[in-house]
Amino acid sequence: MSTTTDSDAANSTEPDKTISAELCLPTADVAFISSSNTVFKLLSSNVTTETCAGLAQLVAESLDVSDPIRLTEDSKVLELLFQFIDPPSTSTSTSSSSDEQPQPPSVGDIKPTLFFAVAEAAEKYGVSSAISACHARMESLLRTHPFEILNHSTLHDNHELADKAAYEALGCPLSQAALKLTAPGLLARYVTYYDSWLTVTHTITSLFYSRAHPLCPRSASFYHCIAHLLHEETPRMVENVTFIMNSVSWAMDCMKMDCLGDLDGKSEMRRERRWERERRRERRMERERRREQEQELGRDGSGDDGSGEDEDDDEDDDDEGEEACPCDINYEWLDEMAKGEVEGMGRFGEVRVERNE
Repeated sequence: MSTTTDSDAANSTEPDKTISAELCLPTADVAFISSSNTVFKLLSSNVTTETCAGLAQLVAESLDVSDPIRLTEDSKVLELLFQFIDPPSTSTSTSSSSDEQPQPPSVGDIKPTLFFAVAEAAEKYGVSSAISACHARMESLLRTHPFEILNHSTLHDNHELADKAAYEALGCPLSQAALKLTAPGLLARYVTYYDSWLTVTHTITSLFYSRAHPLCPRSASFYHCIAHLLHEETPRMVENVTFIMNSVSWAMDCMKMDCLGDLDGKSEMRRERRWERERRRERRMERERRREQEQELGRDGSGDDGSGEDEDDDEDDDDEGEEACPCDINYEWLDEMAKGEVEGMGRFGEVRVERNE
């Protein structure tokens, strides 16, 4: 009757191991095994040099190549990650020329799901070159994957990247944030941030609404576009604010260039007459202020024959047929107020997320 030893039983239940063809140095003195049982053999000196912590700590505890260090990542993630430690040109063959410089892998063309897994592993194990490459790729993915980047950057205290990702995420529905923001405490912070931007958007538009008139030829397009944006079922916050800021600049240009165009060849004349009316209005207000001052001093202002007022009033009557703007908009003031509201927004990444250890 045969007996089964403990080691035989363990070997019988252990899945078959696969040795990585790309990362299997003949002089390797440390080995790692993935969750899918692929073994990677590396030089401990390279691991120590290329990592700030993480893997180097594990290597210090075990230098037996026959006893691989088990990691939780699968083989696809580790194969890319380890190529930053031992690039392929040095990991394989003696056939490569001695003067050939090893090149780290590119993360620019891998699928986002695999990419974010590699980025997380790079942070976890402290592979500095991989971290830098992943950060560069994330900059190009901000518009398409803001929530994934916000999760990653918040967990690893990359405040600058978190600021950019949170701003880009404003263009997505809150329902997506509820599904994708998984870092501890992140969803509550993001909802507060989103609500702050919503307040900014409505503040900027209310500045316009309080002074604009929907029948004004200068503001009609701006007015109705904002009305449409505010009544969208899922407003895209970033686009709203950007549109409003651009429209304010557009409106300021229209005031200077005559937004009605020069269809009849009289735009210059209309502009000059509009400015003249504005100057007369200022002179009239100045006379009223002087009259009030004289009354306060107990003087009788009846000595003024009022001819100047009558003349200006007559001129105003002559201009009644000209276009009149029913708005009370100072676009430069509106532009300054809008920029102030936007610049007053806090930075999302300034508040650290409390992580569960």
